[in-house]
Amino acid sequence: MSMVGVHLWYILPTKEQLKEAVLSSLSDAVETYIESVREGDEEDFNELLKSILSRAFEYDVKYGLEVDGKELIAPACGNLIEFFEDVALSIVYAVGGKDAIAKLMSLPVEVNPLRNNPVTKNMSIEDILFPGGSLKLFFGTFDPIKFIRYRRHAKILEIESPNNGVTIRVGVDEYVEGIWEDLMRGMREVEEALKMFTPLQALYPKIQWVKLITKYVLEKQ
Repeated sequence: MSMVGVHLWYILPTKEQLKEAVLSSLSDAVETYIESVREGDEEDFNELLKSILSRAFEYDVKYGLEVDGKELIAPACGNLIEFFEDVALSIVYAVGGKDAIAKLMSLPVEVNPLRNNPVTKNMSIEDILFPGGSLKLFFGTFDPIKFIRYRRHAKILEIESPNNGVTIRVGVDEYVEGIWEDLMRGMREVEEALKMFTPLQALYPKIQWVKLITKYVLEKQ
């Protein structure tokens, strides 16, 4: 198999966009919290704020994944941190297969989103990530939402993007090496962005989770 180029790309929100997102998030969180108290169904303000603050890395954020010059995700538009999480999960699958994903997702750590999500915490890994037998990852918070299927055959990774009408086979090592540095750089840049405004630091556990995934990858290699 000839060498295949793999490239992860993204556009970060500007400082001004982050500031506007923080200000609107604080306002919306307070308004929603007050309303919940008035209705006698008080929400957890910290969790409420964290969920609304996520918009800072959603609006006007773009990202994509190119393999062999073919775009698999764009023009999906959604949460950049969750995009990095899904890309990191695809690397875990490429390196260790379904078993590696299952072990990762069973880690008893507070930043594990499956443990904190009331919808998924009682679901099986198969139902969440492997419907139909192959790894299925969704990209995008807003329309158009895309999904990619990953199928691992020994040292070959088959990547199917039904929305974009593309199916590509790439070596596992090529895939991992092609996007690893892009992913590491993206995480560093998002982590620096979180330092710009104090409320954004509520999103830091999301980055901690992606860091844990990448550490897990290194242990598997």
